[in-house]
Amino acid sequence: MKRIVIIGGGFAGLWSAVGAARKLHELQIPEDEVEIMVINRDAYLGLRPRYYEKDPHNYRIPLSQVLEPVGVCLLEGEVKQIDTVSQKVTVRQQGKQTSVAYDRLVFAAGSQLVLPNLSGLHEHAFSVDTYQDAIKLDQHIQKLPELPDVSGKYTAAVVGGGFTGIEAAAEMTSRLTEIAKQ
Repeated sequence: MKRIVIIGGGFAGLWSAVGAARKLHELQIPEDEVEIMVINRDAYLGLRPRYYEKDPHNYRIPLSQVLEPVGVCLLEGEVKQIDTVSQKVTVRQQGKQTSVAYDRLVFAAGSQLVLPNLSGLHEHAFSVDTYQDAIKLDQHIQKLPELPDVSGKYTAAVVGGGFTGIEAAAEMTSRLTEIAKQ
């Protein structure tokens, strides 16, 4: 059996997997001839552009809901090495390493925020880069009413003027106004 391995279960990885499954179906290639496998750190597609919103848990979709109906398997784990000569990917799952052979490889691992080493940044700044970051921000905003009343308590500065930055700035205004009324 041949195998298509897709590293990353974000928008690009998911689109690649569903597109490959559709093409195999169109070409009438039997399921036992080609396996499509997505390797992702967890079992969710995170709607990262929406992580700045209230209740970020609402913006994670189980990958199985999309992949299983089209015959794509999901392997939860973190890719540690890609050997293009032997066409194998090394994946760490719960402390154990496993090797996955592939015939075709799609690298759709996405991006990761790298914060500069600026004084106070890691202690006082928040990000919406990952689900865990979004939860941390949401919890901080929910606890604001409990903090002492000081000037700027309900003020946020958003760094970044791209799509997510502009949306986050607009959302923060309404979220902070709402929480301040409590």
